[in-house]
Amino acid sequence: MFPRARKRQLEDALLYAQFIRDVRDANMWIDEKANHLDADKLKGDVTSFDDKVRKLQKHQAFLAELQAHECSIKEITDKGAMLINKRHKSAAQIKDELDHLVERWTRLVLDAESHSRGLEEAQDILEFNTQIEKVDAWIRDKEMMVQVGDLGKDYEHCMALHRKLDDVDSDMRVDDARFTNINKLADKIIKQGCSDNKSVQQRKNDLNHK
Repeated sequence: MFPRARKRQLEDALLYAQFIRDVRDANMWIDEKANHLDADKLKGDVTSFDDKVRKLQKHQAFLAELQAHECSIKEITDKGAMLINKRHKSAAQIKDELDHLVERWTRLVLDAESHSRGLEEAQDILEFNTQIEKVDAWIRDKEMMVQVGDLGKDYEHCMALHRKLDDVDSDMRVDDARFTNINKLADKIIKQGCSDNKSVQQRKNDLNHK
């Protein structure tokens, strides 16, 4: 009987030692990720679309890392719960450690998700403005062609002008589908309730009245 009881004591002592070690490591890991997130926020907004996409992709990788680490946090909470259920002599301390760890983990996840939403909204606005500018440039180009009144000097010249007018050799085609997509993107941004709503609504209205 004594050896069996002694074995249980040793097992509980090992479990407790593992729990303390894991909590310490988890808190250090959370500190590192929280500092990384804070540093990323302090960098501020980027202006180019490509830079915004790269920043968003980097943050998505950060979110994936958090998600992968969730299993480790659960293992720690399971160990703590097991020790508490066994009425470990340090049960009160274990509960405090667990509560503190879970609170810090939850705050990190929520902060990361909030930052992600901010990046996605900014990306949507940047994409919307880029599309509007492309359409504006396309309209100016067509208006210029009409104002010049060039009807072509010969057959080849006429065909070249016709192809240019119809965007045959261009990857920039403005049609109903493009207008629909831009309007959908504008509606999405407005629904998100971001600070640029008035500007987006105005540019959407201007686009639809051209």
